[in-house]
Amino acid sequence: MPRINHVKKARKDQGTCGRCQKAIPSGAPYKFIEFRYGGRHVRCDNCSFRPSELTQSKLSQALSAQEDAEDAISSWDGEDIEDLCSALDDAASGIRDCGQEYRDSADTINQTAEGSSVAADCEEKADALEGWADEIESAKDNLEDWGGDEEPEEPEGDDAEAHTEWEEAHTEWEQAREEWAEAQREAALEALDECPV
Repeated sequence: MPRINHVKKARKDQGTCGRCQKAIPSGAPYKFIEFRYGGRHVRCDNCSFRPSELTQSKLSQALSAQEDAEDAISSWDGEDIEDLCSALDDAASGIRDCGQEYRDSADTINQTAEGSSVAADCEEKADALEGWADEIESAKDNLEDWGGDEEPEEPEGDDAEAHTEWEEAHTEWEQAREEWAEAQREAALEALDECPV
């Protein structure tokens, strides 16, 4: 894993940030990483490197699937629980694909060097990733549909008391709905947890 280098003042223009595309002019702070093969990658001071960007191994696929799901869950609008389930499904699928790549590598290595420690390491990673994908998929069962009341309907007419009562009921309903949504968000994010590899 490459070291993240922090520079307080760029001596020359660094082009654009690889995440937000903001220009990094001379004198601005920035950070960068360098791979032996794969070049130099730059971020502005406000953007960070994600775990998937810090490796060139097969594992980046699983980490990217995790990050995409975290983004989808964090930006979920709190409406359809199926959107959270879909995010977890997509993550599990990407992680399982990554695990299969490690297993395929182990099979290839064993064809020419059976019992290789490298093949055993690939098998171990494949098992860990598949187990992680299983846990993410099963976590969907812990997500709960909204079980509260329907949204209160605003009364017609000019009855001030009725409107006041509706506003109070609607505020309570919105609070309960948001608490439910936040609980589902937290449960979905917890299911992703940390990569076991």
